[in-house]
Order: sequence, then structure tokens, then C-alpha cells
Amino acid sequence: MAVGLFTYFNQPTYGRCESFTKDLRGGKKDFHGAVYEVKLCGADITNGTKIRLQVFDRSGDLVAQRYFSYYLNSATERDLAEGTDSIIYFDSARESPMQSISMPPTKWDWISARLPLF
Repeated sequence: MAVGLFTYFNQPTYGRCESFTKDLRGGKKDFHGAVYEVKLCGADITNGTKIRLQVFDRSGDLVAQRYFSYYLNSATERDLAEGTDSIIYFDSARESPMQSISMPPTKWDWISARLPLF
């Protein structure tokens, strides 16, 4: 529990949401007739930016959330991409940088979006 509290209270402060959402190609996304709003906010970290990616359904409920990083001198893609049934994002901090969120998001996505440690 102490590790969880430490992690929770040491999260960076995310901001500049409109700018990051526009620059990284977030905003309204349509998947098979269901419309989602993808919001991206950033926090400066050493040599780059940490991004909080949030997906909201039509009624404004948070249905998925991810965190990823991109570094200033990285060749990793930054912009979001849309797959047939997913939102693709690129995390410079991972060995395999290409990551995705299933659309529609899974029940686990909904649950983990509400837990402060994920």
C-alpha cells in the first residue's frame, strides 16, 4: 500500500491539454458509429514529455486511460494513429514502442482508468 501511495502522490501535473490534443491528433474519433473524445495532456520530464491519454464516450464518461512518454531526440512517432478497431500510440519508454487501445475499450480499460496506479 505504501508503494501505491508513493506512486499516486508523485505523479506529474498534466496540463496544456488543448495543445497536446491538437498536436498529437487527438479529438473526436468515430469507430463503427460510436464517437469517442480522445484527450491528451502533457507533463515535462527529463529529456521529454510524459503524456496522459484519456478516452471518453459520447456521454463524457472516462472509458480508458494510458500514460506514455516521448523523448526529445527520439525517432519514435508521436502522433496517434487509428487502426480499424484501435487507437495506436507510441511509447518511447518501452522496448516495443507501438501500443494500442482496443475500440471500444474493454471492461479492464474502464476499471484501470479509475484506479490511480494505472
